[in-house]
Amino acid sequence: MADPSTLTVARSDAGYVVFLEGRATMNEGPAFHTFVTQLLDHAEEPALVVCADGCEYMDSTFLGGLISLHKKYSLSERPRFIVAASRESRARLLVSARLDLILKLTDRAPECSGNRSPIPTPPVNSRDFTQHAIECHRLLAEIGGPQAAVFQLVADQLSKELADEDLAE
Repeated sequence: MADPSTLTVARSDAGYVVFLEGRATMNEGPAFHTFVTQLLDHAEEPALVVCADGCEYMDSTFLGGLISLHKKYSLSERPRFIVAASRESRARLLVSARLDLILKLTDRAPECSGNRSPIPTPPVNSRDFTQHAIECHRLLAEIGGPQAAVFQLVADQLSKELADEDLAE
């Protein structure tokens, strides 16, 4: 059985570190994305480092969310969203989707002060979840590579299902 998923956060000298442990999936993705966005949108200086070394697996929705956060917070001279992952973690989690070529990476997360606090992962309503999944898969498709067509098909299918729901209402 897979390890349970946990997301925790702690302070570092440069800002915050979010620790991913177990599996990072579509169940945790929206809460993670919301947490990071709210934190970085309301604080000008701090950076956020995502420590992925305790993560055994990331699904495509979670990976697409990393791209979204990267585009929003890491394209300036002083990136504010960084993923910390050892070579082994990068190979296991990021290489197949080519995120090792896109994301701002570091080998290790900074030292933290104080205790880790859990990041709640409440359920998301169906419509918001579907829109999040569509955006994540479109971003993965834009990267290219051998899985791009599959990611685009997923995004297109979810978009069609959402449009069909709208018509049925």
